[in-house]
Amino acid sequence: LASSPSLRHAITQTLVIACRESTQLLEDTLTREGLTPSVLRQQPNPQYRHHARSALVLLNHCKAWQQASEHDGLTLVVEADFVPVQGMGALPLPFHPDRCKLGMAWLYTCAAQIYSVSDVGHAHGFSASTVAYVISRQSAIALLSIEDSLGQNSDPTLYTAWECEFERYR
Repeated sequence: LASSPSLRHAITQTLVIACRESTQLLEDTLTREGLTPSVLRQQPNPQYRHHARSALVLLNHCKAWQQASEHDGLTLVVEADFVPVQGMGALPLPFHPDRCKLGMAWLYTCAAQIYSVSDVGHAHGFSASTVAYVISRQSAIALLSIEDSLGQNSDPTLYTAWECEFERYR
């Protein structure tokens, strides 16, 4: 991983996804780490007043994917409750920067499944978390192409673990 550029040098756009939460501390921390964020805040909409938080979070991720699909560099997407480690900006990018088939590179993970490890030590696998991840323009376009099928069989007023469905598309 030593040959990978640092996050602060590789990431060209950082998006913080929020509803009503305060993001100032996270914004300040990311800025100090060289990852200057923009906040995508869910706007109040009467149409969504009965939607579950998970449905609103999916809508926010879709906004982030749309913005990333219009951006040529790598995009870091973090949810408002993400807690970065001190020195995060200096950490190496967790994949080879020239890898053209990047899906999502998780910086925070839960229920990780590792399928393989590359010859340079990058783990390839799956996670069921959207708290913090890196995507490319191509990744964002692919995510937008499956947007309609994520959680499609669920009632938006009920909780759904839509992020667990990503593995179907690997």
